[in-house]
Amino acid sequence: MQRINIERKKLANAIVFFIHSIKNLNKTLLMKLLYDFEFKHIAKKGKPVFGLKYCAWDWGPVPIDVFYEISDKQTLEGFESYFIVTKEKSFEDGDRYDEYNFKTRKTADLQYFTQSEIHLLEQVAYIYKNTTAKMASQIHHEKGKPWEMTVKKTGIGSEIDYNLAFEDRASDADDLKIAKERLSNWYLLEKNFPR
Repeated sequence: MQRINIERKKLANAIVFFIHSIKNLNKTLLMKLLYDFEFKHIAKKGKPVFGLKYCAWDWGPVPIDVFYEISDKQTLEGFESYFIVTKEKSFEDGDRYDEYNFKTRKTADLQYFTQSEIHLLEQVAYIYKNTTAKMASQIHHEKGKPWEMTVKKTGIGSEIDYNLAFEDRASDADDLKIAKERLSNWYLLEKNFPR
């Protein structure tokens, strides 16, 4: 079994937290929750929690590595003890598609998160607790959101720049400056010390 680093442990436990908190969690909605959590954290603290790459796809922002790993393997490597994913055929508005649903194998271990991150997990879960994937996609397509700005500037399929998290937030100028500096430092670390 692969050793899981802190970002992966946070990711696994965030997914478990969302599985317990969201009524009809499927893969599409999970992608939106992870994006929302990560980008809200960047806007507030200036650094990502998971460090995932998000792309602007037709149905909204998607952490592509997580998406493909779940689609291809119906799990995430090293996460087998956290949750299972089932694939079922679904129909909506006359369209047939594969739906991926989640079931936990344990409760979320929040010791890996800061108090601020826990509060943000709870906030995101509360906002989306009765939301469908389709509703979440519509929210992320609104004018001025990072997904919409990315599509407008570089097109569908493009990576969503973490810096756009700051555009989606009204804040105190000093807090915003500090958060932007932290993100700049995070990018520098990632460039010089890749994972």
